Amino acid sequence: MKLVIILITLILFVLFFLASVPYYSGDVKNHLAWAQSLLNMGPFGFYERQFPGFSFPNYPPLAMGLFAACLKLYELTNQIIWFMNSNFKIFPSNLVHFFQWENVQISFLKLPAIISNFGIAFAIYLLINLEKKLKKLALVAAGLFLFNPASFYLSVVWGQIDFLPMMFFLFSLYFIFKKKLYWSIILINLSFLSKQTIIILFPAVAYLYWKTFGIKRASLAFLSVICLIIVSYIPFHGLSLTWPFELLRLNFEYVAKVTSVNSLNVWGFLFDFKQVPDDLAFLGIAYHIWGQFLFVLFIIPILFKFFQKKITFENFLSVLTIVGLAYFFFLTRIHERYLAPVIALLTILAMINKKYVTSLLFFSFLYFTNLYKGLLQPDMLFFNSIINSLTSLKILVIGYFMFYMHLIFVYLRKNE
Repeated sequence: MKLVIILITLILFVLFFLASVPYYSGDVKNHLAWAQSLLNMGPFGFYERQFPGFSFPNYPPLAMGLFAACLKLYELTNQIIWFMNSNFKIFPSNLVHFFQWENVQISFLKLPAIISNFGIAFAIYLLINLEKKLKKLALVAAGLFLFNPASFYLSVVWGQIDFLPMMFFLFSLYFIFKKKLYWSIILINLSFLSKQTIIILFPAVAYLYWKTFGIKRASLAFLSVICLIIVSYIPFHGLSLTWPFELLRLNFEYVAKVTSVNSLNVWGFLFDFKQVPDDLAFLGIAYHIWGQFLFVLFIIPILFKFFQKKITFENFLSVLTIVGLAYFFFLTRIHERYLAPVIALLTILAMINKKYVTSLLFFSFLYFTNLYKGLLQPDMLFFNSIINSLTSLKILVIGYFMFYMHLIFVYLRKNE
């Protein structure tokens, strides 16, 4: 049975890769430029380099290393194909032309994104198996995420890596619940070094470490994160105790200082989905401060209840989901892709409690629509009609808020 699953997984992976070739986001061109720079000039001084026509290299070292490895893999594959074509007449020459296509090179840069889809599916499978009564649903849950149009679109079509940190994060949760400290520490580090936006979920995990392993071992985990961040940046800048954290701060600063970056959230609703500077003020208070205030206001009752109760698998994932939804909905400078963690978490929760099924369906639809609004590939008449209708987009945002409040109500009622 395991061999059959492995074979099916390999076939699906190849199919996902082939499906990734026709379309891509311009973001992947950034990944390609960064990878070429790393391979050609090495890592030292990488984050100080200029990339005319491309974005500032604002991803942590692990992501950059993966991009470089994928480009190297493409080059090696291309060389092997040329060798085979030159030395074996039976070798299909059309394959040479296929690999010379720029889209194929870019699809190799999508490999971390595609792998993360399969990795999250496996992590979901493991996490569901932690609940004995749900073991029969583990494979269903994995498939539900893998074939979710939203997760497929982000990784296979768009080619972005927002699921990569979530993959490491979920594996880390699995080892925390298995009470294996060191594996969980390694994976939580890899999560942060993939993409720093995952940090929004770290406070809840820090509390879980404390309750599971005690204050001393939880402190060890925190110190390990600090140390690994410093060590991971040494090849890029040399040893410095402060520079990596200054760079991380700058990475957040380089995000467009606007109310919303194409996101279906409260700021998109208020400003008709146009980008408005978030340093403008309402009642003398800047919009980004209002966003932070609303975010804190809406998660305080959840955290207050969470800290009062014994941690359970469902309660913990519910809190992470609610925090992720509040983060996307209320804060400014949010990109359309940043709802990714919620889709993975709701997939697990939908298996645990049927009350979450409708939320999974709704947010998957909203997320897919939001991603399509950002990429517009391929041409889909139904979704074009939605994103071209201001009323439809605002209805989706209203639905977002209603489902968000419903999840808060379900959580508070369950924990009375």
